[in-house]
Formats: sequence, C-alpha cells, structure tokens
Amino acid sequence: MKFNYLMAIIFDLDGTLIDSTLLHMTALKNAIKSVVGSRAVSQKFISRVVRYPLKVTFSMMRSEYGSSLISLKNEMEIKEKKAEFFNDKNLKKIKFFKGATALPKLLTDIGIKFCIVTSMSPEELNKFDKVLHLEKISNIIITPPNIHYEKPNPYTLKRAIKLLKANRKKTFYVGDSPYDGIASKRAGIGFIGVHNREELGRGEFYNSIPKLIDEIKRNPSRFKD
Repeated sequence: MKFNYLMAIIFDLDGTLIDSTLLHMTALKNAIKSVVGSRAVSQKFISRVVRYPLKVTFSMMRSEYGSSLISLKNEMEIKEKKAEFFNDKNLKKIKFFKGATALPKLLTDIGIKFCIVTSMSPEELNKFDKVLHLEKISNIIITPPNIHYEKPNPYTLKRAIKLLKANRKKTFYVGDSPYDGIASKRAGIGFIGVHNREELGRGEFYNSIPKLIDEIKRNPSRFKD
C-alpha cells in the first residue's frame, strides 16, 4: 500500500539502528585509561556520557575533573585510541537492532524517503561498513567534516534534508540521545526517541524500531500537513 504524501525519516546509527552502546563504553573506558590513567574518571561518568558526542564528553570531563586532565592533545589521543578499539574482531560483536534491516522495503513501500546520519568520521564509518555492510539499510549515510560539526550541531541533519529534498514539516529524526533531540530542534524538524527512555524523558518515544514502523503504517494521517 502506498500513501499519497511524502515524508522523510532520518535515522541516527549508533544506539538507534545498531546495538553498539556497550562496545562504545568499553572503547571509551580503555581509551581514557590509556591516555590519562585508570582512575582519572569513574565508570559512572563513562556510562553517563557514552551516548554523547565526543566533543560533549570532553567538555563534561573538563567541567567535572578539571581542565588539566583533558588537554587538546589528550582529546586527540583519546579519540585515536577509541578508534583503534574498533577492529574487525570487536566490530563483529555489533548487531543490528531487530527491524533495522527490514527498513528499506517497509519505508519504500509506504513512500517514505530515508537516510542515516552519524557523528562518526568517514574513517570510522568505513571500518563499521566493512563489517556491517550498512548499505543494507541505506545508501545515503552522512558524516560530519570534523568533530566541531558533531551533534548537537545540526549540520548533518541539514545536509540530509537537502539531499532528500525533504519538507522539514514532514521530516523526523529518530535517535537515542538527548543531543539527537537538540540537533533535530536546531534543524527545525521533529524528533522521535528510541531505546533510551531514561535519558530522553518526555516526548514521542518507541521501545523499538518495529514499533515505530508499525505506528507509521497504522496511522499515516498523523504525518500529513
């Protein structure tokens, strides 16, 4: 069944389409330990920031542990060490969330354009793509040019809107982090949260990708002007 309207959905990648949060937590913990020491930051802190962009993590580290702990040089070293952790062996531990690989047919059949945005660098994305074959989900994956354009900067979302030739009023961003919500607001599009109710708080939320897709199929009229 095809509906007589156009809509676009932009998907976050980590924690939204792929179940990578635990691996990111381990990578971040090991990177910080390697650069600034094992007792520099707490496990509780790492658990809290694992879904956040690295630039936000570094800012929070300075705020909570002092600017002497996290210099610009340390930032680059932590970023590099974290990236090194994502080798083929570790990447094979990452799985798609249920329903993610069914998205292309489901969304195409009901006339919804879609793509993926991520805060990964192109180099990091290539590592993930080599193992996960992300083209199964979308052949449009947008990355920021550098760390300063990571979410909550709306750069990647605005690029996605332009590439999809989407109407902002009919475009939604699906993510799992509060910073995804901030980025969508700055881009002037709607936000739908998944998988992380505790941090996302109020607002439209679905426990899984299949439940979101079921809602779109069951009630398409709510997405019309």
